[in-house]
Amino acid sequence: MTARAQALRAQANALEAQAAALRLEAEALDAEVAPATGTAVYMRVVDYARRVSMGERTIWALVARGLPSVGSGRGRRVDVAGADVWMREQGGQVDGAVEWAARTSARSAARRAAVR
Repeated sequence: MTARAQALRAQANALEAQAAALRLEAEALDAEVAPATGTAVYMRVVDYARRVSMGERTIWALVARGLPSVGSGRGRRVDVAGADVWMREQGGQVDGAVEWAARTSARSAARRAAVR
């Protein structure tokens, strides 16, 4: 066996080991994003807001724009699976809604500060 052949075999073995490590890492990541068995089907708006790291008012604005939910008023519950899919599908529109909610809140705060 030539030195070149040995070097190529050693390189192939190293790449196979790296590929195996990457497969294990990918499986671990897949396990992290797999839905938990105890996930709630419906959540209160405030709880869903915490889950997705948004403000409650922003979620209410998204509900007004079509975020899947059931009920009415303070008794409204967000359909967790449907809302997660809706948020992914909306993409930039959700960002626009978040920005709109932030601007609206800032305008209201400015008005309140001007009245004082």
